[in-house]
Amino acid sequence: MIHVGTSGWSYPEWKSSFYGGIPQRRWLEHYASVFTAVEAHMTARRSITVSVAEKWTSAVPKGFRFATKAPPWAAAKQDDLPQRAERFATSLAPLGQHVGPVLLVPPFKRDENALQALLGVWPRNLQIALELRHDSWAKSNAPKIAAEYGVALVTVDRQETTGPLALTADHAYIRLRRDSYRSTELKRWAEDIRRLGADTTWVFVRHGEDAPAIAADLHELVA
Repeated sequence: MIHVGTSGWSYPEWKSSFYGGIPQRRWLEHYASVFTAVEAHMTARRSITVSVAEKWTSAVPKGFRFATKAPPWAAAKQDDLPQRAERFATSLAPLGQHVGPVLLVPPFKRDENALQALLGVWPRNLQIALELRHDSWAKSNAPKIAAEYGVALVTVDRQETTGPLALTADHAYIRLRRDSYRSTELKRWAEDIRRLGADTTWVFVRHGEDAPAIAADLHELVA
């Protein structure tokens, strides 16, 4: 299964283009009629309340998934990480069948022991995606460690560089962050995604005025 979406859905600049005058209270409903997943980054700042979860889940169809981002504490060197990770996982319960992968972005430089400690506290029933941003991780055992814990190593496509596309779990996670994408580039990504062969692949296009159009084009290519 390949899920394609964007990083967030509630942007004023999409009001006329993507939402075409639809009232804001129905934006998520419209978004979910086009895409099958979204990155909901608000979870990095505050927990999902039951009322918010009910609002979200009532607006989306059965197969839709919310990818969430763990708070900064969840990716740092903390003595109480197991308790914090358990509380975060519990906070996702109101989303029910709409729970998607959890994105972890460790702020620390290469520290493989710290990485193992971090990945080891997360419930195995969650799909975890790991984005390593610091350059020091480039030549490390991160792929091997991610595979050991069944964690997807995030591939990030930035303006300057593209991260390695490697399968370290039964799921894959790709973030397309360039300013623009030509049709030939999207076709190449579609081919690479199919070739990767993950059971589930999550692809999210960066926020931008044309992000829905880019995501829709890629969604059609991989459908």
